[in-house]
Amino acid sequence: MSRARVLIDHRDERTRHVADALDALDRPTLFEVASRVPFSGGIESMSGFLLASALSQTAFHADLLGRAEEIRGA
Repeated sequence: MSRARVLIDHRDERTRHVADALDALDRPTLFEVASRVPFSGGIESMSGFLLASALSQTAFHADLLGRAEEIRGA
């Protein structure tokens, strides 16, 4: 499998996880959505740059879905 295909599949999988979280939760925070995405080690173990990156990626996928407005501020 090409590297491009691996990256596309990874992006699609993350987008599905974010969509599933938004479907399951009522007006979640960004952290609540991200906690349902299977990041390596889990989001609860992250801090600093890694946490900021995971939250940023989660926001990207919500925006890609056109569902960013469903996420409430903390």
